[in-house]
Amino acid sequence: MKYFRIEVLSNIDRHAGSLFLFQRLAAVIITLIVLVACGPKVIVSTDAPYAPLEDWVDIKVLDISDTIPSFSQNLGTLKIWDRGYSVGCDKEDVLYLAKAETRKVGGNALKLTQYLEPDSESGCVRIEATMLKIKRVIRQRPQSIVKIPVHPVFTPPNTNFKSIQTIPGTIQETTPTRPSMTNDKSALLHIYRVNNIWNTNFCYDLFLGDSFLCRVGNDWKTTIKLTDDGYNYLWASTESKAQLPLKIEFGKEYYIRCGSSMGGWVARPTIELRDTEIGSNEFKTINFDF
Repeated sequence: MKYFRIEVLSNIDRHAGSLFLFQRLAAVIITLIVLVACGPKVIVSTDAPYAPLEDWVDIKVLDISDTIPSFSQNLGTLKIWDRGYSVGCDKEDVLYLAKAETRKVGGNALKLTQYLEPDSESGCVRIEATMLKIKRVIRQRPQSIVKIPVHPVFTPPNTNFKSIQTIPGTIQETTPTRPSMTNDKSALLHIYRVNNIWNTNFCYDLFLGDSFLCRVGNDWKTTIKLTDDGYNYLWASTESKAQLPLKIEFGKEYYIRCGSSMGGWVARPTIELRDTEIGSNEFKTINFDF
């Protein structure tokens, strides 16, 4: 009799355990269905022959008014729309999904063709876009940034070898000399990279927030005049992203030393804010400007 009772209890325990596992599994499945059903609807049309890109690859987003570069390849279209009861579909979420889909087809840029803000019909941001593969790096300055073309020259330190016009409300390249900053509603970024014999051919683009500043080369320097103050950040990206928060104050000069470090496949950019005296001395030792 004791054996029979133990056997019955064991069967009950097995049945209860199986029921518990079944309930847990059902809960997980239902949760996944709800999450998928509540997410924005993504429709992709492509026959791209390229392999997917890594998650760290940055995707350039071109606005509706931007022109598609002539050296780009159309990889297809995507549409991210509202299911009627979607969640997680604000601008940041939608662009994140769009960039992820672009990487899957080997693209590195996204051209918006339609952009709708939340309205009475939908609480979601909705977009349509063209996925692109840019065959060259986009280095497009906004109209607020003016670059004065110059040829590489060799000059003694502290020689003024650029002619610059002042345009209010812009970011401009200016002279590498130290002008008077008294009562000037501007700040100077002295950007440079000392010679590195191991990475002489490694170059990268430097940005201030969303604005392209310059192409950083080896044994190179330039000076940028800023007429917008406040908090911002410098950044550059190859297989990893280097970022430097910076508070821009009028009347001040900032020495930004760029460099490189070893990476998995390519070198990685480095950005460092230097002490004024140290940075000034390092900046003067570089005689080439591109």
